[in-house]
Parts: sequence; structure tokens; C-alpha cells
Amino acid sequence: MLLEFSVKNYRSIRDEQVFTMVAEATKNKRASNTFDIELAAGGKVTLVRSAVMYGANASGKSNFIKAALNFKTLLTGYRVLKGEEMAIHDAFGLSLETMAAPTEYKCVFLLNNVKYSYVIAFDGVKVTKEELNYFPKKIIKNIYKRAPDPHNGEVDLVILNSTIPDIDYDVFPPSLKVFKTQPALAKFGFDIPDAFLNAVFTYFASWKVWSSNTTYGIQQLTEKVINDMLPKKGEQFFKKLIKLIKACDTRIDEIEVNGDADTESGRFGTGFKNHLVIKEGSQILHYDMSHHTEKLYSVYNVRDKKGEILYSVSWPFREESSGTNVLFALGAYILNAIEEGSIVFFDELDNSLHPKVARFLVSLFNNSTINKKNAQLVFTTHEANLIDRDMFRSDQIWFASKQPDGATEIYSAQDFEDIREDSPFDKWYLAGKFGALPEIQDIEAIFSE
Repeated sequence: MLLEFSVKNYRSIRDEQVFTMVAEATKNKRASNTFDIELAAGGKVTLVRSAVMYGANASGKSNFIKAALNFKTLLTGYRVLKGEEMAIHDAFGLSLETMAAPTEYKCVFLLNNVKYSYVIAFDGVKVTKEELNYFPKKIIKNIYKRAPDPHNGEVDLVILNSTIPDIDYDVFPPSLKVFKTQPALAKFGFDIPDAFLNAVFTYFASWKVWSSNTTYGIQQLTEKVINDMLPKKGEQFFKKLIKLIKACDTRIDEIEVNGDADTESGRFGTGFKNHLVIKEGSQILHYDMSHHTEKLYSVYNVRDKKGEILYSVSWPFREESSGTNVLFALGAYILNAIEEGSIVFFDELDNSLHPKVARFLVSLFNNSTINKKNAQLVFTTHEANLIDRDMFRSDQIWFASKQPDGATEIYSAQDFEDIREDSPFDKWYLAGKFGALPEIQDIEAIFSE
């Protein structure tokens, strides 16, 4: 579970910004919106199940989600060949001091009821800092640090703490070396079969981050769901996803995946009529698949006046509305996270979705009966109706605001002294109480001479 995520010097985020999922002491909505974790070292911590971030366009809220993706990519999916620069480095660009300075991330999280803290920093050519600590007791204990190799300028040394009983030291070489562009945690995840350190890597690999909520981005996510997630999760998961889509009043009777479709090209077919399929029971009345590249189909039942099914009609799912396509892709990620107890970061949840549908998706996390493994959701939105007091606690509401010098500041509703749990959060936000609103100039000034 995520406790805290900090980012410094990434895109519009210049100064360190700290985001936390640790709940405040208020008792409001404790049963639904928060959960308690008993710590192995003693005591407990209370976390929120979801958090929302608001802000004007270009305020930097999307950059916060992109930072989570940048962090995960660095650890789990990024490779740099010898002699290449770290193109993943994308520092604050409005200052000469920051452009070449390192981006730095810090993540505090729980794994098997133990608190961990991981820090990594990197510039355009190397990892400049990396350290993993944990709290098996009530005091911090270092697991490893990296340091420059005094004998080889191309690598760093990973210095493991030899007193940690959970590490299998038999699998490590006497002197563990990593390339300067490689996070040590990635080496533990891919190359060294140590269960203790692999578990930390697997936690970050389980993050589900989507920061490209555009038509093309949703198409990519849909293909990822069809080609990767559904084959792994199986039929029962797919049926649950169909139920989720039906529950949102889409009027779709069924969804089918066509296993014979052309997956090599990776293309979505074109032309609605070329993909129309009409069936009566198991008998096909019309079947024209001259551009047979579709994998996903919506199925609608055609009924007579008595409600009896006459026949069914199916067509490519991409012909559905943008909101329905978003619902399919995002719904799969949400259901998967709830099954695994992992975290989802999603940019612009309200994009193409009706506010009631967006509320419904968030409510899946704020429901202890459904969210049994304490999955967490972090998302951005412009939809003010989502932050009424019946939906969120004040410690679940965050804002992003861009300062006059172009740097993003992230802050919580809890930072305001007069905030109460019965405050009308949505009305206060729209009235400018929390800031993070666009400042629209006089329209006449645009056309004046």
C-alpha cells in the first residue's frame, strides 16, 4: 500500500512535492473511505482508499500522474545501452539550474505490514542516488545503498547490509556492481532471484499508471487489456468486466472477443458496415468481415414488442461512444487492481465519462465489501461534482496550482485551517476557496485593437 510519494525536478514540478495517502484523525467516513493496517513493528497506520487531484489546465496535475509513470518505467521497463544518455530524464525546463539537475523520487510504502522507504535520483547520464530502507522494528534500517566504484568509472557498487536475515546472500556476488544508468532495484527484479528484494521490485511493477487519456491512448489501453490482461485473468474476470459495463447503463447485452482477428497488424479495422454481424440464435444471418482486423465486439439483442429476442446484432466495440470505450479500458484496470490489492493512477477520470459513472468507479474503491484487499486509486479530474462531502473526506482531496514562475505546487484540502468535514467542498472549490482554478481573462481584450 502507498503511504507517500514525493517528486522533485520533473517537468513542471521543480521543488519537492509530497503526496500522502495517510489518513488524518477525523472519524468521517472511516468505515468506507479508509482502512487500518497493523504494522509488524507495532502500532497501526490508517490509509485512505482513494484520492483526487484538481487543478486548472496546465497546472501540473497531469505531470504528477506522469511522474508516477516515469518512476515506474525507470524501475521496471527502462533500458539504456552503453554510451547512451538517460532520455527518461525530463527536468524542470524554466531554469538553467534545474535542467541538468537530477530528478528525485521518494516512495514510502507497506509490504507485508512492514514500512519501506525507497529513494532514487537520476540526471541525463546516470543514477546519482539510490537507497532502500525499512522499519522491521520501530527504527529505520538500511537495506542497501549505491556508491561510485573507485576502480571503474562505468559502474556503481551496491552496498548491502549484511545483518538483514531475510536476504539470501548466497545468490549475490562478493561485489555487486550495476551500470550507472541502471537502478539496482531493477537488477534485483530481473537478474538476482532473492525473494526479499524481488518483492520490493514486484510491488512497484504492480502499479497501474495511465497518463494518456486521449482517443489514441484509450485505444492503446484497450489493446493492452485484450491482448495481455484478459488472456491472463480468464473468463470469470471478463464476465465481471461485462457486468461492470452493463451496470453503467450502456444498454450493451454482451461483449465478445474474436479470437480469429488479425493481431499481428495491431490495427483497428475501418468501416462499420464491413464488420456488421447479425445472428439468430446460433445461425448467422449476415456476416461481412472483409476487413477482419477487429478483436472486440458489442452485442445487442433485437426484441419484438413482447420483449422476446428475435436476433442479435454485433459490431466493433470501437464504434461505441468514447465514454464506453474509456469504461471498458479503465474498468478492466480497476477490477484488476481490486482483485490484486494494488494501486491505480489515472489522469482525467472524467474524460468522456458521465459524472455518475465516474462516481460509481470511485465508489468501488470506497467500499470495504468490494475492495477487500485495500486497493488504492489516485486520479485527476475537472469534475467538481465529485468532491462533495458525501463522496470524499478532506484528506482525500488534493490540488495542483502553477506558480508565477511556472513551477507546480501540490497541496491538500487539509492545509486549510477552517476546513471541516461538513464543508461544501465542491462549492468552495468553484468559488476559489482552494485556488487551483483557471484565471480567465476578459474576452473583449482578445479582440480589442
